Amino acid sequence: GFTKETLRDHRYFTVDSGAELEQKWPSVLRKRPDFIKVLLWASDEHSKRAISPDKIGERALDPALLPLILQKARAAGLRVSAHVTTAEDFHIAVAAGVDEINHLPYLGSEPIAESDARLAAEKKIVVVTTAGLIERLPKNVMTEAELADVRKAQIINLKRLHESGVRLAIGSDSTSDTSVKEAFYLDALGIFDRATLLKMWTETTAQAIFPDRKIGQLAEGYEANFIAQEADPLKDINNVRRIKYRVKAGNVLEPVGP
Repeated sequence: GFTKETLRDHRYFTVDSGAELEQKWPSVLRKRPDFIKVLLWASDEHSKRAISPDKIGERALDPALLPLILQKARAAGLRVSAHVTTAEDFHIAVAAGVDEINHLPYLGSEPIAESDARLAAEKKIVVVTTAGLIERLPKNVMTEAELADVRKAQIINLKRLHESGVRLAIGSDSTSDTSVKEAFYLDALGIFDRATLLKMWTETTAQAIFPDRKIGQLAEGYEANFIAQEADPLKDINNVRRIKYRVKAGNVLEPVGP
């Protein structure tokens, strides 16, 4: 029953000033969120995009408000996740000290700065790759040559983040899909050995989603949630689909259809 107009300040909040943040923050907390997600979009062009009619849908939070939001979220005991589109967005999110960054930069081919990668590791920021989303972008967003340049930057960024010790999680950025395609996309890039990739997928990702649970490891005191495959995914990534057993809270689940 919602319309485009009534979704504002219900499913999402727009905040354009510190005063508006103060006004709307109580409404945000009344939603009883598990975490706060902020959207950064080409932050270095924010002032120009904010007044440009043709940039509706391609602009987001004034980066100057991010520290204020973080301050309020911390006081409420909430984690903050930041959507980014560019290397500058990534820099702003890391400098502010968010808990999680969603997406590798995908607008433009400028790599993440090495200093930002090191700082992200130091601050224990989790980065959710969602690198495969560039293959689902509308054809009018970038040319094939630009797409190839973005993919090259992705490889640089993934190597840089991994070598700096940043925890990488795997997500799909699609409500109609799981993270399988993203894992396969990363595997095809050939950056990570498969053991590292599977650890990112099953351990880092689970712990990023549920930081207060003992989950994602086969270890004493951890929740007994795991799957058993018919064949070794270290040899062939496609074997992750060949699931023989599913165990949830120590109980073997009934088989599901093909």
